[in-house]
Amino acid sequence: MKRLRYISLIFAAAVLLCAPQGFLRAQGSRPVAEVIFFDDKIHDFGDVLIGDGPVSHTFRFRNTGDADLRILNVISSCGCTTPLWPAEPVAPGAEGEISVTFTNDQGPYPFDKTLTVYVSGAARPEILHIRGVAYDKFPRLEERFPQRLGRLGFRNFTMSIGHVAKGTSRTDRVRFANLSDRPLTVEAVGTSAGLSARVEPNPVPPHEVAYLICTVDSRRVGDVWGRTPLQLKFSVEGRTYPAPFTVLAYIRDDFSTLSEEQIAAAGVPSPVLSYAEIGEIAAGTRVDFSYTLRNTGKGPLLLRKVDWECDGISDLNRYPIRVKPGAQVELRFRLDTAAREGDVLDVLTLLTDSPDQTIVNLFVSGYIKK
Repeated sequence: MKRLRYISLIFAAAVLLCAPQGFLRAQGSRPVAEVIFFDDKIHDFGDVLIGDGPVSHTFRFRNTGDADLRILNVISSCGCTTPLWPAEPVAPGAEGEISVTFTNDQGPYPFDKTLTVYVSGAARPEILHIRGVAYDKFPRLEERFPQRLGRLGFRNFTMSIGHVAKGTSRTDRVRFANLSDRPLTVEAVGTSAGLSARVEPNPVPPHEVAYLICTVDSRRVGDVWGRTPLQLKFSVEGRTYPAPFTVLAYIRDDFSTLSEEQIAAAGVPSPVLSYAEIGEIAAGTRVDFSYTLRNTGKGPLLLRKVDWECDGISDLNRYPIRVKPGAQVELRFRLDTAAREGDVLDVLTLLTDSPDQTIVNLFVSGYIKK
């Protein structure tokens, strides 16, 4: 019973996180880049002390369209983050500001808050981030960046760059530290196709923090979709370290140029059965499970890929899968329990070409006994 309650909580959270894309659509038809341009969409406060109180930042933007621009609304992902934006329209070519204050009173932990900015004329909102790490008191640099690569320190060797629409690029950054007593020249080498990276400042001053700034260009990653790991290696003072640094991107379709008519005429995935219960099974056995999904939209639906982060699952389907309007399909998977035991509480993520339901979460639960 406890496990079923836990699954219910996962399901409820996933429904909220994967709400139809149409829910986020602003009142307009143009790509947001043709309407508004931000100097920077991400601000990293770095390491902050809780005792210093609230921290603030100002995002500056420019009206890149040919009509007056209005900031219709700015929605924060947390009540601890308060945005302020101009009430008056911004003329074409003119600049404006959105300021944000983070209360910095929620305890010592990393924070990453989003601001969803709705603007007139754009088909989609723009997303801004503020992030950092709050401490009761500052630990030593070596403790803040415990993962070592020679004389460099990292929090971990993986960063997530989030969703990247096909045909577009996205840039994000992560901090690392020079733990040595002298400046170090650090270069990103051996990058995967579609990934570029640079270090600022470079050389990195001794006992200081720098940024690894990564850009994923989906036009150059090839015919890949969904969860896509890209890698690079570090060259420090001419020495290349073999350990890779991984940048995780989630490649999906770009719906920003679709008209309302095209969106209304697209396919819509509707799970008939999105929850699989495998029961209690002995470790070392294999069990098959499946999900049923129907296309309830007016147009054809394309199922691109299913991703997961749990061990032992095999996908028995061949993608892409095309589903006609009104038709349904069974998605089949297999779980090998050789390396697992105890509760199974797994989430699989289906990627589709539906603008109103791009992502569908699928759930499997059970118990593996020795």
